[in-house]
Amino acid sequence: MECPRCGEEVDELVTVQANGKRVRACDDCVSALNEEAEIADEATSAMKGMMEYKGGRR
Repeated sequence: MECPRCGEEVDELVTVQANGKRVRACDDCVSALNEEAEIADEATSAMKGMMEYKGGRR
């Protein structure tokens, strides 16, 4: 089988949920997707933290 994300020939494709959609990819691409999701979550929480700080509730 060929991975649709990277185009490499692999034995097995794994189905994961990414950005609200199911994606079939090889293990390497799945780990890259997981890392991207973690970075996006950290960025979102940092932005929310900054926005709450600037709001200045009393």
